[in-house]
Amino acid sequence: MRSCSEQLALAAILSLLVAGCQDNLERRDTISLAAGDAIEANKAIHIIDPWPARSVDTRIPTSARRVADAIERYEARANGPAVIAPGPLPLAPMPIAPTGVVTP
Repeated sequence: MRSCSEQLALAAILSLLVAGCQDNLERRDTISLAAGDAIEANKAIHIIDPWPARSVDTRIPTSARRVADAIERYEARANGPAVIAPGPLPLAPMPIAPTGVVTP
């Protein structure tokens, strides 16, 4: 019969040998539950088309010149009291919205 210390040493050695057979859960090449937003990751993996139909519409119904003027006015106000007088706004025709989308 083996002593308690021998049994403890044998159990420790066996547990180290079995631990070497563990799956590499921490270094997988797939998304795991610890990788962030698991619900959204599962939706993206398991749903054929998880994004809404309107996400493919990349037409922005505004003029880039108007956006640039707005940025300049904002930066001028943030940097000092000087205010840039806005020029006349060019009116660009609004693109036709896809069905189901209401434009102002």
